[in-house]
Amino acid sequence: QSCMPFAPALRRAAGVNHYIRAAMLGGGVMALLGSSAHIDPSHMSAHVEVSAAVLEEADAVDVLATRFPFLERAELRRFLRACKGSIPDAEAKLLRYLQWRSETFPLRREDILEDLRRGVLVEHGKDAAGRPVLIYFGDNYKPGETNVDNIIRAMVFTLEQAFDRMPDGIDQVVLFIYTPHGASVDYSLIRALSSCFSNNYPERLHRAYVFPAGPWARGFWSLIKWCFVDAVRQKVMLVKDGESPAELDIASLPKKFGGLDEWWFHPDQV
Repeated sequence: QSCMPFAPALRRAAGVNHYIRAAMLGGGVMALLGSSAHIDPSHMSAHVEVSAAVLEEADAVDVLATRFPFLERAELRRFLRACKGSIPDAEAKLLRYLQWRSETFPLRREDILEDLRRGVLVEHGKDAAGRPVLIYFGDNYKPGETNVDNIIRAMVFTLEQAFDRMPDGIDQVVLFIYTPHGASVDYSLIRALSSCFSNNYPERLHRAYVFPAGPWARGFWSLIKWCFVDAVRQKVMLVKDGESPAELDIASLPKKFGGLDEWWFHPDQV
């Protein structure tokens, strides 16, 4: 099983670079781009100079849709919002995103199975609104047993699978960060994770919970929070042991997190 490179509308595509070229040509930026060429948004000479102040969001998405007709409007909207309504910034961010996907996908389960079995990021359950819950097991990451790039690839695979299974009307995930005392704090992993998710999955996080929010977790969060953009930091909540956030579905939340579910991660589940 492989994790395909694009949203459903793109899964019928013959190749990623075809769409990157289409985006560049659609914007009138380049007349020709080789299949293995690297895209540098700084070379783009023709942006649509339209102020977000005079464009409604829907109109701005329409502009982006003419440049990226193969991407879903919801995806264009997320990138636009992440760029605070700037069409040129959103175009550049989307081009970098497409370049990243061309270099990253497809991801095959068999190639990353060992890192998936480490259980650093696992999907389990949903919140009360039906959003998938992803659990980051801080104590499952052991620096030195693998490298950051491999863990990021495993996380991306897990995240993409969660997106694939989302029902209509749901486009965000909930992140539960389990940080028991003694969990490893690897700043290289945190920085890589923040960069990857901020650049390629903007506006995909609904809420993040850090648990249990004792002295260790509070210290952990105070150290790593500056690795994340302000929009992400504002979505993080510290949860004390014994508490269960109201918007989570306690029926599918593990007992250790204050829920009713007996489930706990084991490598054999992968």
